[in-house]
Order: sequence, then structure tokens, then C-alpha cells
Amino acid sequence: MAFLKSRRFITSVVLLVFLCSISLQALAVNDAQVEGVRETVYGVLNDHEGMSVYTVYKMKVDSPGEYTIYGNFASGRCLTEDIEFRLHEQGVTLVFPKAYDAFYFQAENKVDLPGTRSNVMLPFIVKESIELDGQKITAAGGESGHVRIIVEVRSNEEADDFFRENFVAQVQIPIDTKVFRNIKTDLSGVLVGSTYTFSGMVLPSQSATFIVEGDVESLKLDSISITMMKYNMSSMIEEFGIADSIREMEEGSGELADGTRQLAD
Repeated sequence: MAFLKSRRFITSVVLLVFLCSISLQALAVNDAQVEGVRETVYGVLNDHEGMSVYTVYKMKVDSPGEYTIYGNFASGRCLTEDIEFRLHEQGVTLVFPKAYDAFYFQAENKVDLPGTRSNVMLPFIVKESIELDGQKITAAGGESGHVRIIVEVRSNEEADDFFRENFVAQVQIPIDTKVFRNIKTDLSGVLVGSTYTFSGMVLPSQSATFIVEGDVESLKLDSISITMMKYNMSSMIEEFGIADSIREMEEGSGELADGTRQLAD
């Protein structure tokens, strides 16, 4: 994650796509024995509203040899160990010198998205902006005044129906309380050290705008993150810590029913 003091305002977008649902690239085994392939697709928005989209592949390699991932890639990088790989028109071929319990490879996708440079559409379109004293700016860091951070998330009608109807977007905006004073927002937040992380969620096919504002001396920001994941109410209940409350409510309802029956008897 980058900081504004490095003269860039970076937003990271994460889209989780598992092969058990829909695969973005066709995978073909050559002579290497590979299993358990999983892929995570994410994009990085820059301050000019462009996007670079990457796929990280995790796989179990049972034997040495070559393995080809078919797709339209601009570049690649080995994340586990520096092995030989070849980029070509059909995709990328990895040359494994040995077996690996878990091997990670990152490929940069050539993706045709609004404002970007394959045929994959994210379920949401994200636009971020910063206002200083009511005027939209391209923040370089060090500015002072009243700052508004605005993150617009809207449903992408051109996205595949599966993603658009089944994926949610979660926005996290970290704010340093040493930099921001008189913070105002409708988002819920968690304070860790001097950093307040404000979070909001957009349900499938919905749109929302999130705003955090405050008085600033010498502007500096951590990266804003937008995570897109498959909608699962059960996991969200656990994540937001309300599962225990629901169970207690269910137990309380049962005790109330028992008490009512005893009174009736």
C-alpha cells in the first residue's frame, strides 16, 4: 500500500474469484502435475482513474515440468521462488524445476474496463476524489485546510450477471487522527492506535457514495481499499461479530416460550 507522501493517491480494489465458480482463464497442464489451482483477481486504481488488473495464482505442484496458464497477460512475476517462465500470445508457461506444496504466480492482465486498458468486467465501478476547501484537487500531500474524501461505488451494468448479482463491495478508508481533526462521516469506524478505519458496504447491483471529511494540517493518506467478494450472509454475520448476539436472541426466545408454557400450565 502506498502513502500520499509518496505523491500518489492509490486505491486498491480486490475481487476474489475462485475456480469453483467462474474461471477467468482456461488452465492447461503440460508435463508438470499441478492441482488445486486457485486465482485471486485484483486491480489497482491510480490517480488518473486508470487501472492495472492482476491475477495471483496459487497451485500445488506435484512434479517438475512445464505448466501453461492461458490468458492475455502483459507481464508476470514469481512470488514463491524465481523460476523460469515464458510469456507468449496464448498466455504464460511456467517451468517448474521441482515440486512445491504451494506456488504463487502473479500475472498482469490486459483488461478492457471503463477507463483502463480483456473481456472481464468488475461488478462495480469505483471513483475516488479529494476536495480541499470545497475545490476538487489532485492531492500531492502536504495540503492544509478542510478535506473531503469521496468514494463513489456504482454497479457496473456491463459486468457479467454472475458477478453483478452475487458480489458485494466493501470500502475501507483509513484516517490518521494525528493528521485529521473534527472528523465527520456516516460510516462506522474502528480505532487502532492513531488510525481510524471507516468501513462501508455496497450490496449486489447497488450503488453508494462514502464521504469522510475533517480539518487537516499537512495532508497524508494511507491507501483506500475496496474489496469485492461473493455475497454470503452467514460469513458476513460472523465477520461483523453479530453471530453471538443472534444466538443469544434465539436462546432468549426459547426461554421465553418455555416460560409462557409454564405459566399456561
